[in-house]
Amino acid sequence: MEEQPQLNIERVTAYWQTEADEALQVAAHLVEAGDYSYALFFGHLAVEKTLKAIHVYRKQQHAPPIHNLVRLAELAEIDLDTAQTETLAR
Repeated sequence: MEEQPQLNIERVTAYWQTEADEALQVAAHLVEAGDYSYALFFGHLAVEKTLKAIHVYRKQQHAPPIHNLVRLAELAEIDLDTAQTETLAR
């Protein structure tokens, strides 16, 4: 059985943070252009990628390939109150 390479937590976390920053920049440009539906989509991506960075950092493993923000927060062991959960779900 072939040994898997060790996960570089700092590098993977930085990847997700960079991706989140880029998605947020795109969202801002789209808001300026008045393209709100796509701005919302990229805003969602920014939050998703931030949650994945937190997951990698906290759990020391790759983030799951899912898009559900509430589930990502749960898997990253982020304590959300009811209002925060509803906001992420919406």
